[in-house]
Amino acid sequence: MDALHSDSTVSTQQICWELAEIFNGLSEDSFDELIAKNVPADIAEFASRYGDDFSKVHGLTEVARTQIPSLILLGYLARIVEERLGQAAPA
Repeated sequence: MDALHSDSTVSTQQICWELAEIFNGLSEDSFDELIAKNVPADIAEFASRYGDDFSKVHGLTEVARTQIPSLILLGYLARIVEERLGQAAPA
């Protein structure tokens, strides 16, 4: 996590890259466990349903369909990290 420790101020982009690198190294079971421990069930279910619906509407492949929920959850977790670091941008 060099980017997180190189400066006292962490950008949203740095948070997202760090999370993406972490997720990239996880097995599917580890990713599922991480999500189960850190994301409310209703948010995870929404991401899954949205991925299905979006893929059907846009004719995406099965691979893309399965990746959409992970991307949504990555964004959700990045936002949570931002808030915990006190860097949440005003809505």
